[in-house]
Amino acid sequence: SRFRRKYIGFIFQNHNLISSLFIMDNIATPLILAKNDIHDTYDRVNQLAKKLKIEHILQKKPFECSGGEKQRAAIARAIISNPKIIICDEPTGNLDSENSHEVLSLLSDLNKQGIAIVIVTHDSMIASYAKKFMYLRDGTVRSVINKNNASQEEFYDAIVKITTQDSLLKKFIKRNQE
Repeated sequence: SRFRRKYIGFIFQNHNLISSLFIMDNIATPLILAKNDIHDTYDRVNQLAKKLKIEHILQKKPFECSGGEKQRAAIARAIISNPKIIICDEPTGNLDSENSHEVLSLLSDLNKQGIAIVIVTHDSMIASYAKKFMYLRDGTVRSVINKNNASQEEFYDAIVKITTQDSLLKKFIKRNQE
C-alpha cells in the first residue's frame, strides 16, 4: 500500500519488469505512481541510468535487453524513489562480476546514507558486503556475526567458515541417519 510504495524498494531475482513498457518507464513507474513531477522523474531516471550504465537501453523494451541490463533496470526502479529500506533477493544473480561489484558498492553507499539494505543470497562473496550476516537454515537463525572493523576478506572468511561447517554438519547427520 502507500507505506510500502514510499518506504520499501524491492530488487527481485528475476527483475519483474513490465514487458509492454520501455525501460525508461519501468524505472520511472514508482515515481509516476507517486504523482511526482514528470520532468523531475525523467531527470532522476537519466541520472540513475547513467550511474548504472544503462542509459543506452532506456528506449528499449525488456525483451530487447540482456539479463544483466534488465537486472540493473530493476535495481534502478527499486532505488529511484529513495526508499528507507531495500529488500534484495539475489540482486546480482544476472550480472557479471564487474557489474555485481558496482551494484553491491552502490547498495553499500546507499546503506552509508542511512538506507537499510536486506540481501538474501546464497553467495558468501555477496554477503561479505554487508555489515551483519545472519545465517538461516530450515527457517531458523543459526548464526549472526557483525563485520565490525574486519576487512571484507576477513568477514568473507568468517561467513565461509559458518556456511561450510553447517554444510558439513548437515552432510554428516544425513550420512549417519542412513
